[in-house]
Amino acid sequence: MKDAEYINGFKECDQQIIRAFYNEHYMSFIRFFQQRFFKSDDYCADLFQDTCVILLRNIQDGKLDNLKCKLSTYLYSIALKTMMSGDRKNKEFSKVKLYMDRDEENSSSLDKEVVAELKRQAEFESEDSDRSALQDFVERAVASMGSPCAEILKHFYWNKMSCADIAEEMNYSNADSVKTQKNKCMNKLKPLVKEYQKL
Repeated sequence: MKDAEYINGFKECDQQIIRAFYNEHYMSFIRFFQQRFFKSDDYCADLFQDTCVILLRNIQDGKLDNLKCKLSTYLYSIALKTMMSGDRKNKEFSKVKLYMDRDEENSSSLDKEVVAELKRQAEFESEDSDRSALQDFVERAVASMGSPCAEILKHFYWNKMSCADIAEEMNYSNADSVKTQKNKCMNKLKPLVKEYQKL
């Protein structure tokens, strides 16, 4: 079946086409991630399921209407990004980095296509299409800071509120008070982000 047929089938949630895609790509996907990253059968099966869900959502959101690569290459690049995020948290990121830096001579055509697609996505994807692991970490870190830092930082950076608006919302005497408190909160957050980036 051609990629265009799969994409149309995914858009229409055609279970027969989704099943056909699953059957066509499942075993080669499992082998790819087992051989290159020594992942277990269960891990690879879960990764395939998660990746297919993201693929389905991206297709239905219209993000693949002008796909520049094969659908299978896009599938693998999503899976690799998902694995990178999880492995970074588990301090196993070196395996993925080794894959990304591998010798071109020893790479299969699929390896080259997947790495090229990852680079293309990194260059062209919109910021809100896929939050990075660092963004996830920052959001969790801010949430864990508690009051007043969590509220101030969320209002300022996420909700794009001015210091004057935050002062009114949170009953501060003026915008300068909010700015001073925001700077204190950022000084608490910055060391956490630096430590995270060292992982």
